[in-house]
Amino acid sequence: MRWVAFILGTIALFSLESSALAQFAASGGALLDSDGAVKPDPDAAPHVAGYAKGNFNGFYIQSRDGEFRLNLGAWAELRYELDWRETPPAGEKEFESGFSVPKSRFFFEGKLTDSIEYQLRLQIDDTGAFSLQVAYAGYNFKGYNLRPHRKGAFWNLRIGRQFIAMTRENWMNFSDLLTTYNSAVNYVFAVSVIDGVQGFYGRDHGRMWFAVSNGLAGGNEDFPNDESSQVMLSSRGEVLFAGDDWNTFNDLVGRKGRAFGVLLGIGSNYAISGAGNPSGRSRHSGQTTVDVSVGGDGFQAMAYGLWTWEAVGGVRSTWGFVAQAGYFIFEPFEVYAQYSLVHPGQIDGLVPFNALTLGVNAFPFNWTNRIKLSLEGALLFNPINSTLVVPGAAIGWLPADAGKQYYLRAQLQFGF
Repeated sequence: MRWVAFILGTIALFSLESSALAQFAASGGALLDSDGAVKPDPDAAPHVAGYAKGNFNGFYIQSRDGEFRLNLGAWAELRYELDWRETPPAGEKEFESGFSVPKSRFFFEGKLTDSIEYQLRLQIDDTGAFSLQVAYAGYNFKGYNLRPHRKGAFWNLRIGRQFIAMTRENWMNFSDLLTTYNSAVNYVFAVSVIDGVQGFYGRDHGRMWFAVSNGLAGGNEDFPNDESSQVMLSSRGEVLFAGDDWNTFNDLVGRKGRAFGVLLGIGSNYAISGAGNPSGRSRHSGQTTVDVSVGGDGFQAMAYGLWTWEAVGGVRSTWGFVAQAGYFIFEPFEVYAQYSLVHPGQIDGLVPFNALTLGVNAFPFNWTNRIKLSLEGALLFNPINSTLVVPGAAIGWLPADAGKQYYLRAQLQFGF
């Protein structure tokens, strides 16, 4: 019970903190400052180093004139998990438990001028292996720095390794998710990191992204790779149907103090594989997703569907669906629920993946999502080995050929 006492003590200690309303930035499109970040007084002498709570990565070093700036951030997870399988594989236990550090990330982002930005992001996985997750340079065109005020059009262009805008869930940092991990739909179908060029254009109540890249998980590919090389075209558009504050949807959490809004998003991609693609694999594939989000003062709900297809002697499709919602019963505690479905479509011999997740989040500081304590339970209704979802410690489901499966997870997320 020591770790339970530690968790309860941590909540009590952190709950004493209070400060101004937080603003956050989406992961793939993470900016130097979130759209609602408090700007320094232009008439005051700028500091050359410090910490800014309103910024996505708070620690900074900058030149006296403010032209050059480097922001630093870090984030990690500490997890304790208990898994129970009704029918474990032969020779394995019904109950499994233990501590892990699933992932850690280090952020280096900044600007050389107001127009030229950059970002580097390193990740350490649960084996201790380093990977370069993000490395891009971007150029901010006319009006980009006025985007929070929606004064006309604004756009920018990024080149390098980056996340692309497709689904809202995959576009978020792990620290900005509602749950302790991405849904099974995202786990199976997400585009992940790519190497390519991505443009962004926004105006008033609408915005869109468009990209040319090296395909699904292309950022993890070696070059050259004749067997899995792809060229992919992708795009995403969003419209604010209600409300006029984009900050309502900067994360999936739904903090208190935010304005009411309704967001509709549509994304799609098309990929073609190289001539060296092995026989029997699809050369043509694509995805389409539609999502609806409703957010406001202390709540946010989102539902989306994703359809994916590939040409294998005809068109073969699979699809997924996610519905989730979170509500702050009182600060700093939020309750949430998520349902995820991964359907095998025309793939014979597989059954749908159905899982229900319930949990409680505690956010001790209301200016950041990077410090969070979660207690989460989940139920998988189907034997995972018969679904499209690959079992693993990261997603929380262990191999099983029959029966239901459950997990209970306590997770401390911390960073700056």
